[in-house]
Amino acid sequence: MWKRSEVEQLTGLSRHMIQDLCNQNTAGDGLAFWVPAVSKPGYARYDEGDLMAFYLVKQLSKAGFPLAEVEAAVMDMLEDDDSFAARIDGNVRRLQSERARIDARLQAAEVLRGAAAYDSSERLYAIMAAALLDGAQRSIENAARAGSLPPESVNRLNRAYQRAIPPLLEAVDWGTGSKVLTVSVPGAAVSEIRGRVQRFARALADLRRREVNPTDEEALRLVYSAAKSFWRLWGTGASAESASENDAMPVLVIRTAARFLAEADNGVPVELALGKGSFTFLAQATKAYAGIA
Repeated sequence: MWKRSEVEQLTGLSRHMIQDLCNQNTAGDGLAFWVPAVSKPGYARYDEGDLMAFYLVKQLSKAGFPLAEVEAAVMDMLEDDDSFAARIDGNVRRLQSERARIDARLQAAEVLRGAAAYDSSERLYAIMAAALLDGAQRSIENAARAGSLPPESVNRLNRAYQRAIPPLLEAVDWGTGSKVLTVSVPGAAVSEIRGRVQRFARALADLRRREVNPTDEEALRLVYSAAKSFWRLWGTGASAESASENDAMPVLVIRTAARFLAEADNGVPVELALGKGSFTFLAQATKAYAGIA
């Protein structure tokens, strides 16, 4: 027979966990999962069967099962059907979902940690730039998985967005002059880049002033024209790219932009750069052009 302290040492379960598992008062903290070989008020001893039961509890606990679900998992394990496999599969899906949330938090924390390397006046710009780049990369990956983006276009689009985001943020008045957002595009003057962004912002404002619907042909023409300008300025440059390939790229830009604009996290920088209402307008227009349901 083993003492409770020995069971704790052998199984890795805490005293509190063992107490809850053996407590028959389910109206309180008790789970009524197990009754030790010897159980008296203030005294318990455990035999081989108890050790095996608590060993199993530990394995289930390591796999992420809460103590409250242990009994149901054990009962499923004793069945000769697929119930145990189904329960484990459900637990795996839950853990994968939790991991995705943790990964997203770690990615956001990395953005903040990267911003800490800048001067205090530069950190918000660095956060915006890094967050938008992450959003662009996710949008490109999502478009590729959805089958609307050829694999060979992924790197080209990533490169284009990396070049485009800093000058987009420079259109935010309080970001002008930030070292984080320095514009550097071979063959294009800073004034030209800023001019294009400003003209696009004015065109959007005009459409909104005239209450043009984002799905109207005029709005869709502006979206395509902007995507074409985007690609000519930031996406071209490789000598191997043919004219037909470059003609096809603006449509792929719109498809990725639709997914980028579907993420609310990207709203504030876009809105500040292009004007009030621009984010929602562009989200609807690019979605309509790309035919995303």
